Amino acid sequence: FLRPPPHRRPACPRLLALVAAMLQTLAGIVGATADASGRMDKFTELVKMLVGEHDVPGLKDLVDCMLAEESQFALFARPVLQQVADQMGQLKNPEVRELGLHTLEKLRGRVVSFEE
Repeated sequence: FLRPPPHRRPACPRLLALVAAMLQTLAGIVGATADASGRMDKFTELVKMLVGEHDVPGLKDLVDCMLAEESQFALFARPVLQQVADQMGQLKNPEVRELGLHTLEKLRGRVVSFEE
């Protein structure tokens, strides 16, 4: 019996609940703020809060939501990921490694669409 690779295993209910909570947070930002610059300000506040709390699972959920196929947040994916990258210096080395490897794995299939 072969198990699927870790990135293809079904998610546990707790993990799904955490991602759902992040989706709800992001949808709240989009729904409560009318203009794009105001939304970006809120996304920046969210990134700074997650980094300040060293909430690597939350940052990973944010990355997942931003890079999900047909994400409603696609317009903000690049600047939010840039904010995450800019703020990573405030994390501890193991946290940076965990978040960085996760983000690179998620970006692997999207490299072409993010090239400038």
